Amino acid sequence: FLGEDRGNVKAFARACVEAGADIVYGHGPHLPRAVELYKGHLIAYSLGNFCTPQRIRLAGQLAYAPVLEATVNLADGTFVKGKIHSFIQFKGVGPRTEITHAVAKRIRFLTLSDFPDTNLVIFPDGRMERKNKADDAAELHHKHPRPSSQPEETHPVSQEPAGLWDRIVAFFRELFGIHGTQMA
Repeated sequence: FLGEDRGNVKAFARACVEAGADIVYGHGPHLPRAVELYKGHLIAYSLGNFCTPQRIRLAGQLAYAPVLEATVNLADGTFVKGKIHSFIQFKGVGPRTEITHAVAKRIRFLTLSDFPDTNLVIFPDGRMERKNKADDAAELHHKHPRPSSQPEETHPVSQEPAGLWDRIVAFFRELFGIHGTQMA
């Protein structure tokens, strides 16, 4: 697939936001890529692979397995805050917590390289915040705003990070029918 014309992923992701998406999660190159705020909405261009410990080469960034957590405003779907949880995959074992935050730092580097004027701040520990809501206020003219009857509150797209790994393991155990300590 190397060199294959895959179209303009940036234009595609932004078109998804224009069409009403609150968050766009991309995938394709098996590597983490930049994230951006577009019209106040979060776009993650690629989160790489999360649980591919058998048939994928797991060297360098190919072993990176981020989990992106985001909170959006219920009234308009715009990004409020988030976190990139850093995991690393190991051959035959699967993902494990990566305590130096190397995965989040890589996504931070890519984001600043690809979108130097971004309104998104990614801290070295993976926390994400908007720099200044006023800076992207002009871009918030979304084609599909939420009905005004909805409350102005936030909603976590995923649970709080406490026990995140346990929930991920439980999900994959149920998905693949794994019992015992095969995936501990």
